[in-house]
Amino acid sequence: MSTAPAIPGEPSVRIIEPRHPGVFERIAEFWRYRTMTVYFGRTMLEKLYRRTWLGWLWIPLRPLLAVGPAAFVFGGLLGVSSGDVPYPLFFLVSQAAWELFSLTAFWGTRSIELGRRVLRKMYVPRLTCLFGSLVPSGVIFLVYVVMAAIAFTVYGLADGRMYLDLGVHTLATFAGMALLIALALSIACFTSVYGAQARDVRFTLGYVLGFWMFLSPVIYPMSEVPESYRTLTSLNPATAPIELFRIGLFGEGVIPTTALVSCFVTIAMIGTLGLWFFNRSEVAALDAV
Repeated sequence: MSTAPAIPGEPSVRIIEPRHPGVFERIAEFWRYRTMTVYFGRTMLEKLYRRTWLGWLWIPLRPLLAVGPAAFVFGGLLGVSSGDVPYPLFFLVSQAAWELFSLTAFWGTRSIELGRRVLRKMYVPRLTCLFGSLVPSGVIFLVYVVMAAIAFTVYGLADGRMYLDLGVHTLATFAGMALLIALALSIACFTSVYGAQARDVRFTLGYVLGFWMFLSPVIYPMSEVPESYRTLTSLNPATAPIELFRIGLFGEGVIPTTALVSCFVTIAMIGTLGLWFFNRSEVAALDAV
């Protein structure tokens, strides 16, 4: 839709045109309607506590209930090493990075399904719905940030040592976040289309993400991976972003070159193919919901 120049004193004329094909046109549409991502994201966020007794309290409770028991089991009972950093602090930071990735992929998979009421009544660029998944994942991530800030303060006062190491290397944390989001959205370009057709997709994705977390350096650092499995772990596209996220906060760690190459190549390939697939299949996905 475009607006023709108006004659002075006359009302402007809006011209409605058919959509132009192509991936770049979809990206341009998304940018023009980018404010709609907040609407779709709020709808997804409300799904976290709708029809519950505790309401919005489930938003901070979910991270608390996830981190506490896991840190006790892996760091306490199993004695997973985390170097000079206390394991609960190490796991909290790692889990924050992983949840940013996994929740973006999960809600991205459900995006078209959850936005069907609006998408079937009026035309809105479907990419705005897909990118709306950043709202619930971003809110949960902010809860982790608050928890991490409290944990850094408590351990700093208790041990007399500041484990948070800020500097130029902290930019690596933001680079890791960007890569995790890009990887999650690349995957969601495929799963959102199929997820609108069958719930099996999101069920399967939940199991895949759960298994994927154990293959990623979330519970353990890369230094604890046996040498025979180090190359295999480096091929995991989520390894480099998680390590970048931790290095930016703790100021220590090494990222294998293989891990960086694997991450960039995976995002480039899946992201490009995903946008092409999403552009061709978004209409068929709406017909299924």
